[in-house]
Amino acid sequence: MQSPKGASVLDAGCGRGDFLRYLHKIRPDLKLTGVDLAPNEDRDGIRFYQGDFFGMKIDEQFDAIVTLSVIEHVADIQDFR
Repeated sequence: MQSPKGASVLDAGCGRGDFLRYLHKIRPDLKLTGVDLAPNEDRDGIRFYQGDFFGMKIDEQFDAIVTLSVIEHVADIQDFR
C-alpha cells in the first residue's frame, strides 16, 4: 500500500539523509524531514534539523516516522519508543 499523496515523513537519525534523498527521488510529493546530530543542509525538498531527537521540539505531526540503524546508538531504548 502506498502512502497518500503529500504524506509527511520524519527520519529520526537520518545521518547524511541518504534514505530521504531516495524517497524524494521516487516520491517527490512527500514532505520529508530529517533529524540527526550531524549537520545537514536543506536540499531537494528535504528539511533537516540538527540536534538530539529526544531533546528537540518539532511543532508538527508526521504521517510516518522512520529510524534506520539508530537503536544501537540509543542509551535507553524505553525512552525511544
